[in-house]
Amino acid sequence: MNQRAFDLHTEPGERYRRVQDSEPGFSHRNAGPTEIAGALAQVPVSGKNKLDLLKVYADAGWRGYSDMELHFKTGIAIYSINSRRNTLIKHGWVEDSGKVRPSPTSRLDVKVWRITDKGIRALRSAS
Repeated sequence: MNQRAFDLHTEPGERYRRVQDSEPGFSHRNAGPTEIAGALAQVPVSGKNKLDLLKVYADAGWRGYSDMELHFKTGIAIYSINSRRNTLIKHGWVEDSGKVRPSPTSRLDVKVWRITDKGIRALRSAS
């Protein structure tokens, strides 16, 4: 299975998966800041888009954003936000805040997602 950069390098129930040298954006679990920064520097454009989305989550702080709020804020298609958010969650960089907000487009409440401490460290390492 060839996973793209920023995809989690473990599968559910698996402790780790061997990462190929040709897969940019990966670092091992106990990677230090310089290793993470090096891995992030090799990420292709799609990975950089995910990093840009992580920066938007950082701007929101602990308040977080729903997917729809991110869509309105960034102009990114909602289905793309969902996919990118899921990748950030797999890395442990974004989490469910435990809060919900009324949806601007329906009567349903929507989940609010926020950046984690690990996500903040990843952004600092990438700068």
